[in-house]
Amino acid sequence: MSALLDRVNGPQDIKNMSQAELLELCDELRSTIISVVSRNGGHLAPNLGVIELTVALHRVFNSPEDKIIWDVGHQAYSHKILTGRFKRFPTIRQYGGLSGFQQPTESEHDAFVTGHAGVALSSAMGLAAANEAEGRRDAKVVAVVGDGALGNGVSLEALNNIRELKRNLILVINDNKMSISKSVGTISTHLTRIITGRGYNHFKSYVKYVLRKLPFGSAVIHFISRVEELTKHLLVSSVFFEEMGFKYVGPIDGHDLPSLISHFEKIREITARPIAVHVITEKGHGCKYAISSPEKFHGVPAFDPVTGELKAGPKSSYSFSAAFGDSLIALAEKHPEVVALTAAMSSGTGLSKFAKQFRERFYDVGIAEEHCVAFAGGLAAGGLRPVVAIYSTFLQRALDCVFHDICLQNRPVIFGVDRAGAVEDGPTHHGIYDLPFLLGMPGLAILCPRDAAELRGMLFAAYDRNAPVMLRYPRSDASDIEVPRAPLVWGRAEVVAEGTEVSIWSDGRELLTALAAAALLRAKGVSAAVVNTRFLKPFDSELLLREAESKLLVTIEDSQCSGGLGRVVNDLLVQNPNKGVLHFSWPEGILPHGSVRILRENNGMLPESIASAVLKKLGRDA
Repeated sequence: MSALLDRVNGPQDIKNMSQAELLELCDELRSTIISVVSRNGGHLAPNLGVIELTVALHRVFNSPEDKIIWDVGHQAYSHKILTGRFKRFPTIRQYGGLSGFQQPTESEHDAFVTGHAGVALSSAMGLAAANEAEGRRDAKVVAVVGDGALGNGVSLEALNNIRELKRNLILVINDNKMSISKSVGTISTHLTRIITGRGYNHFKSYVKYVLRKLPFGSAVIHFISRVEELTKHLLVSSVFFEEMGFKYVGPIDGHDLPSLISHFEKIREITARPIAVHVITEKGHGCKYAISSPEKFHGVPAFDPVTGELKAGPKSSYSFSAAFGDSLIALAEKHPEVVALTAAMSSGTGLSKFAKQFRERFYDVGIAEEHCVAFAGGLAAGGLRPVVAIYSTFLQRALDCVFHDICLQNRPVIFGVDRAGAVEDGPTHHGIYDLPFLLGMPGLAILCPRDAAELRGMLFAAYDRNAPVMLRYPRSDASDIEVPRAPLVWGRAEVVAEGTEVSIWSDGRELLTALAAAALLRAKGVSAAVVNTRFLKPFDSELLLREAESKLLVTIEDSQCSGGLGRVVNDLLVQNPNKGVLHFSWPEGILPHGSVRILRENNGMLPESIASAVLKKLGRDA
């Protein structure tokens, strides 16, 4: 049932709802999110934890004039539904459907793309400063920051700068870890009601006005302010935010809707300085299985909405993440100086088992990618052999540290770059944009394993190098590819199949695509060689140029041609004889979200499309 949601075409439609209707609306939102995510997959527990908070914000503030930014944007499902996207919500994370994050091209209520953690407060500061400069003095900017994003370096940089801003910015701290005790919270709740109340603030302003006219008025005002501040500081952990220039309010029960609305109505009237509102929420609230396993249901595939049991998909496979984790354990068992690092992604990068087996040799630094890389550089300088496991899309956040702290100083740090390639979550999470930056890094080797066995060999080979090395692999099955395997030789490609007319070069798991395309070509009478590139850097230029003299070259990569394998090949062919080249890669620009199979089909990346294009280039009938 969605009787109330059917009537909601935008935030204005909840302004006049009764308290009972708003509570019922929360129930409908919860049921809708569970139902849709159970089919499509997505972020369940974080969204169930912010439903009442979202309703309260849209009840009190006036979006889109007031801006609400979610950090991270995967918490914005209720926000999407309440801002006119209820009818389209069943399409979330589907090709051509709604994004799983805030997306300005979808709605004027989404101020920013918010797929990476930690940037909302900086963006909010910019909007608030622009409002001030443009005379929009009544416009509010609300940054809802949770799921570890507040500990990100960018957030901390923004906090350090926040005192420069004098008004109309509200930081909502979505604290879903229950870090403040109940007794302290209860006392503070009463104090918060007083300090945010209109009467109290008007009275305080009047007292200050009168005292300033007295000989010792300034000293008395300072004393009163200190008493108010110290009282709050003794009761809650607000010192940090007060020192950063915020007025601190909270903690507030994030599931008490009437209380949230009441507090935000008062907070909206405070314009003298930025405000930090501490809201306590429960991940998975209202859903027993999500509450009991919030990490499991943070981001999930399809599941049974009644029991929470994950639905059986294709036969379980051995992923590259798991293969990397197992290989790293084997390396660490042999070499005690090996340590592992990750930035709040121990499970996703396959390091959970390593963390349990080698507790003293494992570092999870939180959502702090730059720190993670620089920290690894320090470990390497101290004689250890650090291995950083990180998603391709998040590695982009640490590129300066990769250059300055690793490559420039030739530190022997190994990077396991996971999710290197297109993924379902869309442009903020595709791992197709890092190579143009990385190929130019001095002294950095870049390897692309075809399967689990090759990954293990490459990891051990990387250890033997006294220099930085990156292993890039996709989010996919890593089961061994059953074709002949040549010994791993540093800087050399692997000829998997011989051919005389065409030479197909692939990186990593794209070997499967290359083999399938070659089989289709052979069925049409075309002799196609298949080469597993293995090393993007150092690249096997000798083999490529030899192949180019007599064969049409074809490159297949799970990245963009302009900065990956295609670029390397083009650079080599510019001044060398060749029979031509065809590139198959992701296009320039922004690749949308959706099924990777559909993305491949729409961009000519399937074996059938590749074989057809090669036949056309050769002048053969497809």
